[in-house]
Amino acid sequence: MLGRPIHYAGADPQGFEQSMATAMPAWMAYEMRLIAERYVSDGILPQSGDRERLVQMLGRPLHGYRDFARALIG
Repeated sequence: MLGRPIHYAGADPQGFEQSMATAMPAWMAYEMRLIAERYVSDGILPQSGDRERLVQMLGRPLHGYRDFARALIG
């Protein structure tokens, strides 16, 4: 669908932290690694009413990732 291969780099939290540390302070890269590890272990669990709150914050209906990607690549 994207017209090019996509390669999964794997779950390497330390590599992620090292990569992020080239673009941000080390403490922030460390925090980003902790967030990424938690995301990998637990995912993102929505709470009741999250969708409605997000629509209210954005001031528009939500759209799916597929629509976003299509608009992005034209």
